[in-house]
Amino acid sequence: MPDSTKWDCDIGGHGWGNSELRYYTNRDTSNASVDNGILKITARKLTKQRNSFISARLLTKGKVDFKYGKIEIGAKLPSGRGTWPAIWMLGNNIDQAG
Repeated sequence: MPDSTKWDCDIGGHGWGNSELRYYTNRDTSNASVDNGILKITARKLTKQRNSFISARLLTKGKVDFKYGKIEIGAKLPSGRGTWPAIWMLGNNIDQAG
């Protein structure tokens, strides 16, 4: 798993408001890993609690915050019904800002 001082995991499979077919877990370390400084999140076809896939849903909320800097992202996103691949950049004040 990625460094827990920088990342938290959302856990569950209730669709997250998007009717997602994934169950997010932190129990399987192959779902999220860091290799040579690169964060890798993997979705795998595996049924868990009525969901067709398992994966990791990571967030830095409350752990990492910065005003200036550079974020570099390269992504290979899957296609398929219910996979909802996404990368979000949200402010630390998301609860107040909506």
